[in-house]
Amino acid sequence: MRETIFINRYTVCIVFNIIVVIGIIILNIKRKNIKLLGISILFLFLLLGLSEVKFILKLIYTSIFNNKLINIANLMTSHDKVIFINNIDRIKTFNFPVMFVSNYPSCLIEYSLHTYFDSLLLIGTAPAKNLSFFIDQNKILPVDIHSKKSFDYVKKIIDENVLIKKNNVFSYVEKLERNVLYDISPLRSGIFTICNELKIPVVPVVIDKLIHHNGIILKQNFRIYVGQPHLIQNVKNFIKNLRLFYSKKLKNFAKNKFPYNNKGFFSL
Repeated sequence: MRETIFINRYTVCIVFNIIVVIGIIILNIKRKNIKLLGISILFLFLLLGLSEVKFILKLIYTSIFNNKLINIANLMTSHDKVIFINNIDRIKTFNFPVMFVSNYPSCLIEYSLHTYFDSLLLIGTAPAKNLSFFIDQNKILPVDIHSKKSFDYVKKIIDENVLIKKNNVFSYVEKLERNVLYDISPLRSGIFTICNELKIPVVPVVIDKLIHHNGIILKQNFRIYVGQPHLIQNVKNFIKNLRLFYSKKLKNFAKNKFPYNNKGFFSL
């Protein structure tokens, strides 16, 4: 399935913005003139609008002085182009620690969304090294998923953090063999087997995809849906039903992704 952008005044404006900004960059590279740079920045304000430029400056400031990706994610979800729709308040009704399981995020920003759940992030050692630069290291539980001893080790970590320390833990369980943007790939069974053995409630979380092209965030709905806690009785049946649940929700997210419905489109 190819991504589709509908042609309207908004998309035409994006294309025009790209052309003008590229022209400004080329001029500044060739001329190396401070006055021209000042005029270009002023023109950028006029072209993109105050809210857009303020958003870019906030991202730059946050990246340089804070390095916490959750702040960037907060900016993204409060940005005027992103309509943030969620039922995260549901977790306030849980009076017991749970295991949140989610589909994989589509971009780096979305990796920090687990912090909305006040949880630890259980993730492989390789991505943990990259994420530690953006996310509080104390909130990350790195595991070697390729180790033969990984199952027992992960079980020990979950037991210690969920049942003993009473923490919520967040894990991405999708295998990342996705053919379609809003499809769901096979799910890793290890987490579900562990939760079944330890009798830990599992809460499915469905995270939307942030659609952007070359850094330009398109006007869109961005959804997070939090399901109800489940105690697993049969691992195989639970995974089968969960994949259907994810698939249904993601297709619904895709169907209602863009808040405009003009006729005519071009594919990217």
